[in-house]
Amino acid sequence: MFTKVTRPLFGLLLAVVLFAACTEPTPTEPLARQATAAVIPTPQPNVWSCYDPVDPHCLPVPPDPHPSAPGVYLANTEAGWAEVSQGNDVDLDGLDDLCEYQLAYNFRPLMRSQVTDDTRGEPYWAVQPVGDKFHIIYALAYYWDWGTSGSACSALTQASTFLHWFGIPKENYCAPHEGDSEFIVAEVDFDAATDHWYLVRAYLSSHWGSGGSATKWVNGSSFTYPAHEGWYPLIFVARGKHANYESKSRCEETVAVIGPLLTYQRDNCSYTTIHESRVAVTSLTNLGSRIRPASDVPSGSQGNIHTCVVSQGAFVGNGLQECFWRTGFGFGGWQPYNRVTGYGEVLTATGF
Repeated sequence: MFTKVTRPLFGLLLAVVLFAACTEPTPTEPLARQATAAVIPTPQPNVWSCYDPVDPHCLPVPPDPHPSAPGVYLANTEAGWAEVSQGNDVDLDGLDDLCEYQLAYNFRPLMRSQVTDDTRGEPYWAVQPVGDKFHIIYALAYYWDWGTSGSACSALTQASTFLHWFGIPKENYCAPHEGDSEFIVAEVDFDAATDHWYLVRAYLSSHWGSGGSATKWVNGSSFTYPAHEGWYPLIFVARGKHANYESKSRCEETVAVIGPLLTYQRDNCSYTTIHESRVAVTSLTNLGSRIRPASDVPSGSQGNIHTCVVSQGAFVGNGLQECFWRTGFGFGGWQPYNRVTGYGEVLTATGF
């Protein structure tokens, strides 16, 4: 599906473009291609590229050649291997930084939640090529987990109390806490036959890192798609706990802890009033890569790669940092209290 181009075949690069934008797009703005110099200094082989060496201007959007095909048509784009300068790949992960943004922006999920649930946070994201596909992680970075009084946390807490006698650490699944490190990893691919990008599958966190984890890979065919089949998915967000599910039925399925003696409803996705919004993605919230943390970004670089960041939202000015790439640090939602499983562990476990 993707073609590998070697340096002697550099002339073929005129036909190899991915996608980027002249400005940050909105759902109604046309997508366009990034321009770079036709003569590229210090080429780096085997780097995913998006650029237009012919026309450096934003282009009008041509009609979708296959409007009924799954996925999304990103106008004036194709996919392939290319050589780009280091300046287009500040985080050195083999993918042009503006292409990373376009993928993350276009596939950001639509989150459905209870309107009274506090789902505030400061999401960050990262993209990396994995074989001939791309993985996009959305680190949702909620300020709070508000806990629950439902049967799930009660049963799990009882089970944890019982297992504590056998040396297993006790967990209180009912208690609210500062910081909630839920996440979604979307795997996307490009179909050269239709010129569409589409969702292959997604890894949905559900209490990841705890004894009650229901985190799993979900095939693309199992999702509801608000706009078009195979494009961005609808995610059901558990009330209070913010776990992610592809359906209300899986959110509320019955789980056995000790056979029929101790069962519980996994989570609550019965909303009295629905709130829906897509995950916030901007070019300033790119986590970059493990290869190039923020401290290694050259002075004057246009990269926006974050190792440790202060709050830009509810806790702006308090000076507290969250360190997404650091293992053993935990996540506290930019608050000086208890810390939960950190994104350093999440990024490591998900291959970023």
